[in-house]
Amino acid sequence: PSILGIGDPSVASSLAVCGVLSEIGWELQDMIEIIWVRLFHKEGKKLFPDALVIIFLVHHSLASILGIPVILFYRHHKTLHWLCFDLQFAAGLALSIQEITKLLDISNPRQLRQFKVLNFIAFITMLWTRGIHWVYLITTLLLAFYRDQAWAFLCLGTVLSLLFSLFNYALCLKPFYKKFVKFLHVSAEYESLPADASADRRRSSVMQLDLARAELLEAELADFQSLFQKREVTRRQSVPILRGGRRGSLLRLQLQQSKSFGYDITKSKDL
Repeated sequence: PSILGIGDPSVASSLAVCGVLSEIGWELQDMIEIIWVRLFHKEGKKLFPDALVIIFLVHHSLASILGIPVILFYRHHKTLHWLCFDLQFAAGLALSIQEITKLLDISNPRQLRQFKVLNFIAFITMLWTRGIHWVYLITTLLLAFYRDQAWAFLCLGTVLSLLFSLFNYALCLKPFYKKFVKFLHVSAEYESLPADASADRRRSSVMQLDLARAELLEAELADFQSLFQKREVTRRQSVPILRGGRRGSLLRLQLQQSKSFGYDITKSKDL
C-alpha cells in the first residue's frame, strides 16, 4: 500500500514497518540458531565454519543492526519501504521459481523452454532488486541521512550497505549469471543435436544438460561453499558425478542448515 500510495499513509507506513520487523525477527532468529549450532552441536564448526558465519553476519547485518533505529526515525520514508519490498519479493519469487523448475523435465523441449523463461525472469528480478534498484534506493536513503546530518546513520549505513552490495554481487548476481549462461550454452548444444545422433551422444548431452541444471539451481550455494571448503581431490572424485534432480548433499549438509536457504536446523535429529 505504501509503495502504490493506497489508503491512509499512516496505516500504509505501519504495514511496511511490520514487513521490516518481520525481516529483522527472522534474521535474528536465523543468527541465533547458527550461533547455537556452532557452539553446542558436536560438529558445529564443520556445519558452520568461521568464513560461513562471517558471510551470514554480513547478510543479516543491515536489517539486524540498522532496522530498529531506522524505523524509529524514518518509518514514513518510502525508500525504506521499497528496500524491504524488493528484498522480500525477490527472495519469494526466486524460491518459488526454484521449486517449480525442480519439477520440470528438461529433456522435454516444451518444459526446457519453460525452465529457461522462468530462470530468466528470476535473473532479471534479482538484477533489478539486488543490483540496479538496490543501488538507487540505498543511495537515496544515505542522502537522506546526509541531509538530516544523521552522521551515525550515515557512517554505519555506508559501511553496511557496501558490505551488503558486495554480498549481492559476489554471491547472488555473479554466480547466477555465470551458471545461467552456461546452461543456455549447454541447452543450445542439446537442442542442436541432429535427428540421427547416436544414442550415446544423446545420453551424454542429456547428462551435461542435467548437470548444468543442477549447478544453476544451486549457483549461490556453490559459491558460498567455495569460499571456505578445503578439498583434496582423489581418483574417485576426479570423475564428475551426475546429480540429476537431487541437489548436492554436501551443500545441503553445510549450507542449507541455515534458514537463509529454507532449512530449519532445529529439525535435525542430532540436536
